Amino acid sequence: MTIADKIISVRQAIGKDYVRPDAEKVDRFIEELWNDVNTRALDYLRIERAPTDETIKYFKLGYDKERDAIAIPVYKKDVLVNIKYRFLNPDGAKYIGERGAETWLYHDIGLQTALIKRGVLVVEGEFDLMACWQSGIKKIGRASCRERV
Repeated sequence: MTIADKIISVRQAIGKDYVRPDAEKVDRFIEELWNDVNTRALDYLRIERAPTDETIKYFKLGYDKERDAIAIPVYKKDVLVNIKYRFLNPDGAKYIGERGAETWLYHDIGLQTALIKRGVLVVEGEFDLMACWQSGIKKIGRASCRERV
């Protein structure tokens, strides 16, 4: 067993099941982001957060019209385990995750690379991670997705 195999979620540790989001949501959110006629979500990303289109596509960012939020999918070994939402006009919390979904590390591909190369940069937020990744730092991760209550 490798070190990567030993990293488990809180729910795994206590033996509790979790709900996986429908992976088709991510595809729909990506389509909504690029087809948004008012470009509000893309403007938020490009102006407020400044990722390139390449970065937006690599991290599979999307737009959920119902929540008026940027959708940030969270994968565990290439399996969708959560979607975190960043509201564009928050009245309260800025972020929520899918109810009952697994809390997992954001960008575990970067952490897998870091385990092999023996070094990692951990940042506070998903957009911080994307900025570092965009600048060339690929061994990077972020603990992510508090469960929505």
